[in-house]
Amino acid sequence: PRISIYSVTEVQVGIARVRARDPEFAGRLSFWLDCIVATTNILPFGVTAARLLGEMQAIDALRPLEGDLVMAAIAVAEAYSVATLNLRHFRRIARHFPALAVIDPLAAERLPG
Repeated sequence: PRISIYSVTEVQVGIARVRARDPEFAGRLSFWLDCIVATTNILPFGVTAARLLGEMQAIDALRPLEGDLVMAAIAVAEAYSVATLNLRHFRRIARHFPALAVIDPLAAERLPG
């Protein structure tokens, strides 16, 4: 399995937000993230992904999807699918960038953009 570097960022944001109200849970999440990072290939944000992100951000209809665009750009650049429950956003991106493969993890099948 692989995850994007931006997925690590998103989980860390969640840890930081929950820490004040539930430090024990934040600690468990942090340990879980440490395990994921230690045992999973992390897809980088490289030059190809940066250029794709620039193309994506130039499309007004996609601009509100900033974090999703980063993950989509990494996935397209690295030729991997995105498994997400946020199908609406990623389908919108895939309409403009058909190389983006979107997977509903609950259905376990690739969805058309």
